[in-house]
Amino acid sequence: ANGVQMYDGINWITYDQANYPGMLSNNIKCITAMSNGDIWIGTDFGANQLVSGVSGPMWLPYTNFNGLAGNQIKSIDEDPNGGVWIGTNGGVSYFDGNTWISYSSPDIHWSGVNSTSFDSNGDKWFASPAGGVTHFDGINFTVYDTADGLPSQAVRDILIDNQDNKWIGTEYF
Repeated sequence: ANGVQMYDGINWITYDQANYPGMLSNNIKCITAMSNGDIWIGTDFGANQLVSGVSGPMWLPYTNFNGLAGNQIKSIDEDPNGGVWIGTNGGVSYFDGNTWISYSSPDIHWSGVNSTSFDSNGDKWFASPAGGVTHFDGINFTVYDTADGLPSQAVRDILIDNQDNKWIGTEYF
């Protein structure tokens, strides 16, 4: 609960609410670096993006008021086109740099999204804490759960390898 720190090989730089009032919380749940160099953090109160401001770096806040599906951030992932996908307790949100689009129940399980992964077609795969895996082809949502062979509905993480195999981490539920 002390903010986020960056080590440049010599110095530690701390970013916290005392010095950067745009940060939504000092309790950081996830950190992601995008291919363009942007740094994103997730908290229980929304997400922040580190940007260069006139007087130095600043954290832009994003919450459900901006378009997030929920404020408890579980994951932040970048799709192959540079879009940002934020998994939350209420669903998943996509940000193209200008506009937010959010998906929630009934398309996404009510328990939200723990992580997002992308296959070679650009399809999205979402891991839900109590709802299995959801596949989104850009139009249709398809849910895979214990009825389809998953050992548990409680999916913690998903990874798609370079052969399009879906690796799914579950816990007993």
